[in-house]
Amino acid sequence: MNETEGSVSQARAQVGEAAGEMQEKARETAQEARAKAGDRVRQEVDTRSTQAGEQTRSVAEAMRRSGEQLRSEQKQTPAKLLEGSADRAERLGAYLEQSSGDDILRDVEDFARRQPWLVAAGAFAFGLAASRFLKASSSRRYQASDGARFTRRQAHVEYAEPWETSIPPASPAVPPVPAAEPPIVTRSEGY
Repeated sequence: MNETEGSVSQARAQVGEAAGEMQEKARETAQEARAKAGDRVRQEVDTRSTQAGEQTRSVAEAMRRSGEQLRSEQKQTPAKLLEGSADRAERLGAYLEQSSGDDILRDVEDFARRQPWLVAAGAFAFGLAASRFLKASSSRRYQASDGARFTRRQAHVEYAEPWETSIPPASPAVPPVPAAEPPIVTRSEGY
């Protein structure tokens, strides 16, 4: 019996080691997957931010040209406002172009830690806007699909075969009650 207990405990130890190795491999695989996903997110943020930076800088250039045109038309106040906006857009575009995906994600995280209520309010506003958009688009889709069904029904009636239009309406299941005098109830009947 001691030999049997020894072999059972040895088998348990081997199974435990194998399970531990499998858990470690699974943990390593999950860490690798997270790292790869994080790298893809960083690369995507980096690519998109560079594109957004280029677009923002081109908008800033257009705003400067508009400001110069307003200044030539002797409209100083709008020209100053436009140039100030162009300066801010230029700085934002330069930041987006020059910053890496890691830098941008770190800055967003820092901002969210410093201003959590502002981030929550922004998320709430975004959620409201998204729900309004979805509600409006769903009602339009419903109306469009309902209109399509109505049009198909209308087309069926308009372009019906001659034999379909000559079918008489079905008779009612309950025969009509002839118009008669209402019964006269007397006190002797118990009412």
